[in-house]
Amino acid sequence: MRYLFVLLLPFTGLLAAENAPKPAFWWNFNEATETDGRITIPEKVTGADLAVDAGTGVTIVDSSDVAGAKALAFDGTQSKPCSTVSKINSDTGMRLTFKLLLSEEERERSQGILQMPGIGIYAAREGPLHCAFSAKGGSEEERANKELVLPAPCGLWLTVSVSVKGSEIELQIDDKTLLGQLPEGAVFEPKEGKLAIGGLAANGGLVGQISDIRIFHTAE
Repeated sequence: MRYLFVLLLPFTGLLAAENAPKPAFWWNFNEATETDGRITIPEKVTGADLAVDAGTGVTIVDSSDVAGAKALAFDGTQSKPCSTVSKINSDTGMRLTFKLLLSEEERERSQGILQMPGIGIYAAREGPLHCAFSAKGGSEEERANKELVLPAPCGLWLTVSVSVKGSEIELQIDDKTLLGQLPEGAVFEPKEGKLAIGGLAANGGLVGQISDIRIFHTAE
């Protein structure tokens, strides 16, 4: 019986992999290229690649995370957004994940990290990571002040996850999780638009690295 159990283990692992949620969008930074003065990160599902002009404060680097993946490094001087070449969509049952490394340099202002339809993520001047989101309905004042905030250590690779579960929002950074509830009468407002990363020098550009961005159309 023991030998039968050992033989079945690989098959069980394959089943688990097959049943794992598949991303609706996946930007593969390992295949990032720089050609003719343009940096491109291919999107493997729909073709909504990320792209930016080279020499605008953004470079492709070999990251130091455990996966050994490539990353995009931002030096805070970026004058153009690194954004998708076509629109993407969000919905009320989605999950966004990405890897982030914040520089240990002292910040003069907050730094834009990621902006997508309905969700905006930035690092405050004093350190924590903020996740703001769009909603419709309910009190306008309550909606304007609704953010989730968690500590985000600098100089380390972090795994960031944002999930939308109806009127509930979840922000996770590594093993720390914070749940938030939309104001009474408000709901997350799905939109269609472009994903942009890194922010701009004019309003607070990221100094750090980003890699492995994925969006799932399920929060589980």
